[in-house]
Amino acid sequence: MNARMRGFRTYRRPKFLGAASARVSFDITLPVAPTCDIQIVGKSGEQATQAEWEDAVQQLCTRDEFIPVSPKGTSGFDLYVRYGKRPRSGEEVREYVRGDKVYDDPVFVAYNLFSLRADTVVYHPRMQTLEATGNVVADDESGECRAAWMSFKLENGKATPVR
Repeated sequence: MNARMRGFRTYRRPKFLGAASARVSFDITLPVAPTCDIQIVGKSGEQATQAEWEDAVQQLCTRDEFIPVSPKGTSGFDLYVRYGKRPRSGEEVREYVRGDKVYDDPVFVAYNLFSLRADTVVYHPRMQTLEATGNVVADDESGECRAAWMSFKLENGKATPVR
């Protein structure tokens, strides 16, 4: 599901599972789109390759990604993350933080019908867990929950709190 409005970032939501007779509503806030007037130079100092350009746009402009969260060979759910900055990323851990300015939007996460906003979110791909800190607001079918810190296990389309 995508929602677009000129001058604002696109709202993206990974596929989700709902009952055929269920009515699902999303309360969407579109953040202002960042400006992205950049020139990319390749590692060689020459014009950037298509892959280098796409990676730079992803890191500097788009600042969102879809991550498959499912056992190998199955078509499971994706984890969607929209962020301000990404200090570290790799196979073991992916860290996302809001931007530096007070008015920057928090990190936004969506997984099936679960969503989360926080100042910092760390995703551990191997363990399929999320750790959220700073002004955490989590929302799923059961309602909204607010805390300074929360941790979740992502499994079979559910985000289960970890104590």
